[in-house]
Amino acid sequence: MSWIMTYTGEKFDVFSPKKEQIHLIDIAHSLANQCRFNGHCKQFYSIAEHSVYVSYFADAEGLMHDAAEAYIGDITRPIKQFIRIKTFLLEQIERNILEKVFEKFRLQWPVSEDVWEYDTRLCLTEGNLLGFDTSEWEMSHVKPLCINFLPCYDPEKAKELFLARAQNLGIGQD
Repeated sequence: MSWIMTYTGEKFDVFSPKKEQIHLIDIAHSLANQCRFNGHCKQFYSIAEHSVYVSYFADAEGLMHDAAEAYIGDITRPIKQFIRIKTFLLEQIERNILEKVFEKFRLQWPVSEDVWEYDTRLCLTEGNLLGFDTSEWEMSHVKPLCINFLPCYDPEKAKELFLARAQNLGIGQD
């Protein structure tokens, strides 16, 4: 079996994704229910909320930059870096899914470097605001964004925020 069941009941083929299997509500729901930093925050802070903030700097691409995580989960940076050293398989799976998401919603592919820069800067900012000592993080040479507060919405509110931002950016429901 190479598929997962999504929130809407779609059988999503992880290894051979098709854009017809991708639904904005599935992405929003899943990302809203996944906590950043592998759940090690002092309070719940979702990937959906993070994606909305990236979108303020990088528009629709920023909103959808972590959309593959709706289908394969959020794998922490150290694990991703280790896996990339050992095999490109996970990276390829993630890239294939993200490419189909971007095709589905008619977004520029590949994702621009600006999106990844803002993602990294926001990650450092989030770490600081969520109480982590980020001085030893590999990305500590990166300048944090000028954000002084994270609301840390509950999953339902984060999902609503994600869907509203998608609508504002012209990303269709399907």
